[in-house]
Amino acid sequence: MKVPLYSLSRRFIWISVLSIVVSASAADLGQRSSHTPYDPYLPRVFAIMGQMGVEPADPGYVREKMKEARRIRHHYDPRNPYVPQGPATTERRQVGDCKAKALWLANELNDPCVRFVVGKYRAARVKNHAWLMWTDGSEWWVLDPTFHDRPIRFDPASTKWVPHYSYGKHGRYVHGGARQGPNIRAQIAWTGKVRR
Repeated sequence: MKVPLYSLSRRFIWISVLSIVVSASAADLGQRSSHTPYDPYLPRVFAIMGQMGVEPADPGYVREKMKEARRIRHHYDPRNPYVPQGPATTERRQVGDCKAKALWLANELNDPCVRFVVGKYRAARVKNHAWLMWTDGSEWWVLDPTFHDRPIRFDPASTKWVPHYSYGKHGRYVHGGARQGPNIRAQIAWTGKVRR
């Protein structure tokens, strides 16, 4: 039996569209890992993430805390580029860089599903950025108080918020965007200025 050429091309297009929809709906949640290049700099993150509660945060509470975190003034301290300041210091001073703001927000949410993420705000950027990934039980959201005061639906097809490594209550994760290579200092360069 011969199948008309236009029928085959229509099937190919349908399969291509279907595969794009399926891949776009699957968030890159990473692969569990025993270590990452950032481990020496993030003991504070491990301590806070390891003590997360058992109840998920209410979406209304998440939106409220996002607004608070966004109001914290952004300041990058080049003398301490890799270690995030503690949530109590961020709360008291009302100033911090992307790592500090994300860690403060994670501490406030106390949600067992939240992840502290290190990656690229935009894929083409050289320096890294930190934010949170959070699930409301049905979708994953980006919580980035450096740039936004509300949750942003995570879009794995986007070139924004490309996760390299993430840290949660249940471990460390390596994501598809992670660079492999020996130059750890280059991998852990943090964002120094807030630009959109």
